[in-house]
Amino acid sequence: MTRRPSHDRSPGHEPPSDPQPPPWHTLPEPPGRQLDDLGPQLLDGLYGGLLIDEEWSVRTERSFTWWPHRLAQHVTASEPRLAFGDPMIALHGQSDVVAEVTAPQERVTGLLADLNRNATLGAYVWDPAQRTIGYATSAYLYEGNLGVQEVLRLALLLGATEAELVAEALAAELEGKPAYSSHPTSGPRPVGDDLLNFVGQIVVPHGEEPSEFIGLVPEAGAALHWAMASGDDEGFTGELPYHGDRPAVSMGAGDAVAIAGPLQTALVRVLATQAHPTYGSGALMLMLLPDHFDEDTAPATADALNRAEATTLTGFPQFGAWCVAAHDPSTLAFATFLPSIIARPGLIGTMCFYLQLRAAWAREQLADAE
Repeated sequence: MTRRPSHDRSPGHEPPSDPQPPPWHTLPEPPGRQLDDLGPQLLDGLYGGLLIDEEWSVRTERSFTWWPHRLAQHVTASEPRLAFGDPMIALHGQSDVVAEVTAPQERVTGLLADLNRNATLGAYVWDPAQRTIGYATSAYLYEGNLGVQEVLRLALLLGATEAELVAEALAAELEGKPAYSSHPTSGPRPVGDDLLNFVGQIVVPHGEEPSEFIGLVPEAGAALHWAMASGDDEGFTGELPYHGDRPAVSMGAGDAVAIAGPLQTALVRVLATQAHPTYGSGALMLMLLPDHFDEDTAPATADALNRAEATTLTGFPQFGAWCVAAHDPSTLAFATFLPSIIARPGLIGTMCFYLQLRAAWAREQLADAE
């Protein structure tokens, strides 16, 4: 990976102190104190909310695997940890998509970078050790944010549905095999679960109406202390401190890098009038990092960030995916699309808070990779 950061260190514009690490820490407990464990309860909620049949699932205390049709989806709950002072559970979900990939890694990461530009609430992730591709999503839940479970439920459903739709074509493109598998006792599932029709019968028709996030976008401006922000009922643009907190607009017209040094902030955009090619109306959320990356390795860097979110504890949900920006192959972006069906007050603001945590995390990840 080649990265060209070098933020502005001119007098009066020193970068702020490094962001605090994501709030996911195991802290020493007073003698005799145990953390409340919501893990089994949350798994029960997801299992029941997805109307999963016992015949097509396998359960343990902290996980379940089910076969919506030909591809398995795995959901796990971590042990409780302290985050923001509250016991929190990490819930990770992954749908199997492709196995035995034989295409060169550059083709794999390049194709996934393209797919992930249209991310909804999860990411296509490459596992180079196992030569597999999965669709990953996650959430971090505690007593104060249990409403996020609704978003996770839709994320799991979208992941299972998309996996079934793309597995064969993606496997052919990457010289692999669809990761079809069977229940250990019930065998292969001959007919898909009715829940897989939910997307086409409910989510897509809902998306044919105007976005239900129109009017909710201004929550973004109130959610954080932005370096710079502007917007209206339909769209928002804000800058998050990254290397520094000097907004791009203050760096002069024309060639900002030549005049005042490289960009210091990550750009965030929320667009309630941008439709998704599959799901229709909703809210597109993008975060663009200020650094420039080598165009040949940027897709692999995006994939590495997606894999890290899927396999480690970050403290923020994997509702979306890292990709290469469509307008600039040297820029990394994080993309999320919220379908209209999950619009509700507070969600845009919460997602902006998660982007702030993600920006600090990404900066540390990329610095460690140098």
